Amino acid sequence: MGRNPKSRRRNGRVREIHLQTFTGDGKGIIVQMTESKDGKVLRKESTLAGEGFEGF
Repeated sequence: MGRNPKSRRRNGRVREIHLQTFTGDGKGIIVQMTESKDGKVLRKESTLAGEGFEGF
């Protein structure tokens, strides 16, 4: 399992990024981002497997 980078912001928010499924042609890569503050989740975003990032 890979590392999950965290970014601690000056305003106290923490952003954590999870990257999954690096095998194959890259269409199965999943990216999930969670933003929290004081231990409470403020926002979550993710891609769906197979959607990919066009142009990259």
